[in-house]
Amino acid sequence: MNRQSLITEKLVAWGKRNAEIRSLIVTGSRAVEGKSDEFSDYDIAVFLDDNTPFTSNDEWIEEVGQPWVCVHEKISWKEEFVPTRLVIFEPGVKIDFAFYSIKVLKELASNPLPDEFAAGYHVLLDKDGIASTMDPPSDNCYKQNPPTQKEFQRIIEEFWFEVYHVVKYLARSDLWSVKFRDHGIKQEFLLQMIRWHEQAKHQWNYSTHSQGKRAQDWVAEETWSRLQVCFARFDPEDCWLALNQTMKLFRDLSMQMAALLKFSYPQDLDDNITAFAKQVEKKQF
Repeated sequence: MNRQSLITEKLVAWGKRNAEIRSLIVTGSRAVEGKSDEFSDYDIAVFLDDNTPFTSNDEWIEEVGQPWVCVHEKISWKEEFVPTRLVIFEPGVKIDFAFYSIKVLKELASNPLPDEFAAGYHVLLDKDGIASTMDPPSDNCYKQNPPTQKEFQRIIEEFWFEVYHVVKYLARSDLWSVKFRDHGIKQEFLLQMIRWHEQAKHQWNYSTHSQGKRAQDWVAEETWSRLQVCFARFDPEDCWLALNQTMKLFRDLSMQMAALLKFSYPQDLDDNITAFAKQVEKKQF
C-alpha cells in the first residue's frame, strides 16, 4: 500500500470512530489527478454538528498519526469563521483539517460549488449521504469576469501607491520594509493584473489561481520570462532593478488591458511615481 492510500485509510478510520464526524472530503491538489506530488498537503474538510471535541484540545490528533507540530488557524466561510488545525505528521506529511458545520455541507449539496470544491474533491466518508448529492468537479473555477473601470482603476492606483512606499524604504536602505511592501505589490496587484491579462486573452474562459499557485502552468511564456527579473536578492541595487522591472511589467499589462477593455489608464499617476522613483534612485547611485 502506498503512502497516500495509507493516510487515506487512517483518515477514514478516524472518521468512522468518531460519531460527531459525518463526512470527510479531500480538496486541493490531492483531489485532482496529475496535480499532486509527494510534498502536496492533504486538505481535509471535516463536516460535523459540533466541533468542540476537536477544537477544545489536540488529543485527537494522535488518532491520525504522530504529530510534529499543530498550528491553530481559521478560515472564513461567507460570514462565519471555520476553525482549522494545520498538522505536520511523521515523517513530514502535512494535513490541513477544516471543521465545517453540517449546515455548510447541505449548502454545498444544494448550490453551485465554490472554487475550492469545484476545482476538485474526493469524498472519503459520507455517513448521511449528503456529500454524494454535490455537483461534480468542474473546469469552470478560478475564473473571473472582466473588471469594471472602478475595479481596474483601484488596482492601478494601489499598485503605484505601494511603489511609492518601496521607493521611500529603498532611499532609507530599510530592506526589510522594502521586501514587506514588495510582497504586497506582487501578491495583490501584479498578480491580479496578470490574471486579468491571461483570462482576457482566453475570452474570460480560463482558469487562473487566485494565489498564483502553479503559475508556470497558466502564465504566458513572455510574462513568465519577464517575472524572472522582478524578484530581488536582499540587496539595494538588486531591489532597484527588480522594482523597475516590476513597474514596467505592470505598466505594459495594464495598458494592454485598458486598450482591450476601452478603459482609461491613469498616465499622470504612472508618470509622477515613475519620475519620483528615478529621482530617488539617481541620488543613491
